[in-house]
Amino acid sequence: MDPIFDGDVMPSTNNLATPGKRFLGRMIDTIILVVGLIALGIAGLIDFSEGATNFGFTVVAVLLAAAYEIVFVATRGQTPGKMAVGTRVVTETGDDPPGWGPALIRYAVPGVVGVIPGLGLLGILIYLWLLWDNKRQGLHDKAAKTLVINA
Repeated sequence: MDPIFDGDVMPSTNNLATPGKRFLGRMIDTIILVVGLIALGIAGLIDFSEGATNFGFTVVAVLLAAAYEIVFVATRGQTPGKMAVGTRVVTETGDDPPGWGPALIRYAVPGVVGVIPGLGLLGILIYLWLLWDNKRQGLHDKAAKTLVINA
């Protein structure tokens, strides 16, 4: 695989994943996670009786989503959704998967903002930022120093 960087030269925008591909990859990952939660419910491992207001269900959902995203991005640079649409996460300085710290940051930034009351619009802005950023980075990518490129 050809590296996307030559020294300090900015990667070509042709190799940066489009917002549409990124969105589609996220939707595929969301479907996979929902199916996983349904399977856990059918197996009797989580309780759906109170829906999203059930604290146990919420904890399981958050932990499953965190493990899914962080492990795949840290070790492979790709979740199954990213694999399906042909994108991957790399460090800003090379062609490698980001590792554990940046993967955790990419997941935590939107999560932390999402639980702080009154910051709902900022949560949306985290993702929308990539629409006008020259490196197509969301704020979570900037915090983690990652790029999403075409695989």
